[in-house]
Amino acid sequence: MIYAFGDSFTYGYNFKEKDRENCTWPYFFSNQLNLPYTNMSAPGGSNWRIARQIHNLHIQEKDIIIIGWTEPSRFEFGVNQKYKQPLIKNGRIGDLIEDHKEYKVKRFFNQLSERTNDPNAKLFNDLAYTVYYDEKWFEEMFKIMFSSCLYILKNKKCNWIMFNTWIKQFSSKDVLFDVPQYIFNTSDMNFKIKNEHNLNYWNVEEHKKVASVLFDFYKTLYLQ
Repeated sequence: MIYAFGDSFTYGYNFKEKDRENCTWPYFFSNQLNLPYTNMSAPGGSNWRIARQIHNLHIQEKDIIIIGWTEPSRFEFGVNQKYKQPLIKNGRIGDLIEDHKEYKVKRFFNQLSERTNDPNAKLFNDLAYTVYYDEKWFEEMFKIMFSSCLYILKNKKCNWIMFNTWIKQFSSKDVLFDVPQYIFNTSDMNFKIKNEHNLNYWNVEEHKKVASVLFDFYKTLYLQ
């Protein structure tokens, strides 16, 4: 099984839901290997969410893991099981709470305040990205998430690739990130395929290009 992790870009947030799964790079990448896939990404998803998913996934040696790291200042927070979200009319992406039965999780990201009708979430988010915000702390958190995922993937002995989707994760080079499976570790995929810092979502042809770039690296790493 191929597992793809990421944010709105990998999820295909710009496509109609009925077409989405057949328009994104995980679909095209899986076709090149003729293997089934699961797209684990989510709009507004954070690197915290990706790391949590990797830790909870029962990875097999034959699985293929592709991680598209997202904006490093995004995070997620546990939600009290007894918390009753205010009645939301015309629910928005910022109103979503993931329910995992044992626990609930809410995503937080820079733009959430503009995309939620929950006043508590808006207040929490506003504070997180103003008076409490520290970019260096989020960079340190990424090191922790990266290291823990690296440990798991190496021990599972599966095939895997990581890349930055649309932004770098850190401001200076660190030997920690110098692994062959982490491609574009000082750049990002969006710039690679567009040659410009255009944050518009990828169209179908651009998703195909992403899949092609990933497949070329995959062949070099695992099929030679």
